[in-house]
Amino acid sequence: MKKSIGIVRARRPLADAESLYSYSFRLDRRDAAPRRARVLPAIVASCLLVALGSIACDRNADGDRITPLGEAAKAAGELSPHQITRRIEGANRLIEATQFQAAVDLLMPVVSLENVPPTALAKYGLALLKSNKPSLALWALARAAEGAPPESDVVFDHAQALFAGGDAGAAIRELDRLIALVPATPRLIRLRAHAHKRHLTHEKAVEDLDLLIGLVPGELTAHEARIELLKKLDRVQEAREAIAELGLGLEAHGGTITARGRHCAAAALFEHQQDETDRARRMLLACLEVYPAEPDVVLPWILFLDAEGEEDEATAALEKASSGAGRLRQRLRIALADRYSANGRREDATRELNQAAEDLDSHQPLLTLADHRVAWEDFEGAREAVHRAVERQVGHAPGSPDFSWSSLPRNFRFAFGDILIRANQHDEAAQIIESLEEDAQEVVFPLLLNARLALERGTPEKALSHFEESFQYWPSNVGARYLAGRAAMEIGDFDRGMSLYQDAFRADPRQSDAGLVLTRMQIALGRVGAAIDSLSTLLGETKENPEALRLFGNLTSAIGAFEVAEGARIELVSRFGWRDQMLADQAAEKLGTAGREAAIAGLENAGLFEQPGHHESLFLWFRLKAEGGEPERTTALDRLSALRTEASDSAGIELAWARIYRSMGEPEKAITAARLAVERDPKLLPAGIELGRLLLDAGEPEEAASAFQRVLDIEPSLLGAVMGRADAAMLAEDREEAERRYRRALVEHPWHSRAARALARIGFERDDFGEQTLVWARWAARFNEGDPASGASLLAELRLARSEPREAAAAIAVAIESTASVDPRLSFLMGRALVELGERNRAAEAFEEALRVGDFPEAGEARDMLAALRSEVDQ
Repeated sequence: MKKSIGIVRARRPLADAESLYSYSFRLDRRDAAPRRARVLPAIVASCLLVALGSIACDRNADGDRITPLGEAAKAAGELSPHQITRRIEGANRLIEATQFQAAVDLLMPVVSLENVPPTALAKYGLALLKSNKPSLALWALARAAEGAPPESDVVFDHAQALFAGGDAGAAIRELDRLIALVPATPRLIRLRAHAHKRHLTHEKAVEDLDLLIGLVPGELTAHEARIELLKKLDRVQEAREAIAELGLGLEAHGGTITARGRHCAAAALFEHQQDETDRARRMLLACLEVYPAEPDVVLPWILFLDAEGEEDEATAALEKASSGAGRLRQRLRIALADRYSANGRREDATRELNQAAEDLDSHQPLLTLADHRVAWEDFEGAREAVHRAVERQVGHAPGSPDFSWSSLPRNFRFAFGDILIRANQHDEAAQIIESLEEDAQEVVFPLLLNARLALERGTPEKALSHFEESFQYWPSNVGARYLAGRAAMEIGDFDRGMSLYQDAFRADPRQSDAGLVLTRMQIALGRVGAAIDSLSTLLGETKENPEALRLFGNLTSAIGAFEVAEGARIELVSRFGWRDQMLADQAAEKLGTAGREAAIAGLENAGLFEQPGHHESLFLWFRLKAEGGEPERTTALDRLSALRTEASDSAGIELAWARIYRSMGEPEKAITAARLAVERDPKLLPAGIELGRLLLDAGEPEEAASAFQRVLDIEPSLLGAVMGRADAAMLAEDREEAERRYRRALVEHPWHSRAARALARIGFERDDFGEQTLVWARWAARFNEGDPASGASLLAELRLARSEPREAAAAIAVAIESTASVDPRLSFLMGRALVELGERNRAAEAFEEALRVGDFPEAGEARDMLAALRSEVDQ
């Protein structure tokens, strides 16, 4: 779902949302500041009030909030001056031990005093800030900072809280005031540069970085941040000069080989971004001569070759670099194995990682192998790899007479435990948890593993409780917040789930795909503005995600920001070579703004027929031409036939023809074309998905499953393939397997309402009307992706089966309100709900509305119920 460094085609095990967590043990457990229609029919309006009834009035949240504050105030009245001092000192020790929530709890009675000591306010605010609660920290830090020297810690903490709380403008104004008083204070200038970047005042951010570099010339991160901003501002020559100056500085001040190599490659990649391909190639080759086995040089070279379409050469280059002196470079060996795995070469990946473990005498390649085997669903193989990793660490394998989990360092136990949980080895993972719980020095690791274990065992409430407790000790753990979001979603607390995904995104936008997940959820809810904001933040941190860049272009186009959209699309081509997608998106935009002829002309004028691999834009061109009538359709087919003959080795043109045949109702020809596309390029994943879909339509679930699985072997989380594999199991009537795979799709893509709807339907059809089925149905109705009727219908059916007509009517009323046209089935279900509520007149009106609008499966039942209601009235 995301790339760690955007270098190899393989997506690291780390990139999987489910395995992100297993790598968090590598991070320092420190906590930095987070980065951050129509008029309703009268029947619906009246029924909405009936339906909401007691639901809308059930509110007791205020009482839950008041209780702890009341207890704190009561405790405050009983504190002596000595006890207050001891609490402040204790809180300071807790903060130093990164137990921030405990410090907040300890100080709450103190800050409830009428005359709060400023030190208590400062520590209380700092603990809240470190707990990723900057908005709550603001009032305490603002009071503590009153009258404090501008260079003091509490004043800086207050400015940090303003920034971290999302008000970059307020942070800038406060920092302007402080820097005017103490101009040469690096941390204030550094923070203001961050705030200007967040505020998109990039010129001001560059000015601050210039000041910072003048005060701290050796601060490498300041130089790198300045270069990135100069690139954003299209000040290309200045960026080039800054890169050269940084290189000279590294040479002059004895920079490490790694730092010099990284800079050498970064300078070359900069030229590549400016479309200076030949120059970039020469520079990278020169870097390789000096640093032939340095990962930060080799991996950018692989990135360059991939971007230029030289994938076989890239694999050969990585194989060469990983031999000889490179054999001692673990990153290169693991990157090569990842690449093998991504290309479906599992045996080669396994061999490389096993050999790397031997050559380097390291357990890490075996951990990577275990992660791959989890992704391959080889759970016993994953367990075997973990056991060998443990044996390499301590000399004894688990299960041997002399072995104890306690003999391993805590962070390794945590990593091993997480992999074993994901490999369904729960009993062994429980042994690791027990060993960690016996360690008085460790609190957070057992909490996190217990949370993960509870999540995998299907008890998300318990998992969320453990995660919430772990945040007191490790609030910035991105993986934990991500998985806590999953737990909240699985218990139906969707707002909390989105909030936790947002927390994970803010904590580190680069480390997980939380930003893209959050964006997709916002789109599914119809919150386009919020989605654009999320993407803007994500792309401000990293542009290594073409999916995010394309989505940003399409969303900004949808709101009429065409220049912004065009800029995103230009970058999509220059950085990733996604010209096919760019042309298709441009044509779709022109179709909406200027009409069909303009869209066709735009595609033809862009040299579309010189690119037979552009399957997406070629198929769109055909559809647009076919809408013009039979003569234009025939002309289009003739032209595409000629292109097909010319490009006899192109996979893309065959994929375009597969879609054309499908649209023309010729499934056999479509399947033949899709097979040929897959044969010509197995890495053209849309072709594999198209073939799978065509085989499903043809009633061939086994063949379809094989087609989808080949895609999943390359890209394990690709939504179309994950859902296709589930649909194939459903068609084969293997409901248990289908349910497992739909659940996997929903875990990895929580915005996807069709997966939630499928899970709810499976439960409903086996007469399981319990809480979990209800959560799936609510999920489908909430994240309806612009189709409120489908999710609401299923939710209403389930509510009626649970004898909850009021809730059923509420769900239908909300769906009708957000639907542009009347869905007869929604009106029918509303009638059923109103009958059970005793609202017979309104029920009759609902049935009449359903029958008036059009046909639907239960039309006969609606007529019978309407007749019965009229009969009651007549009597």
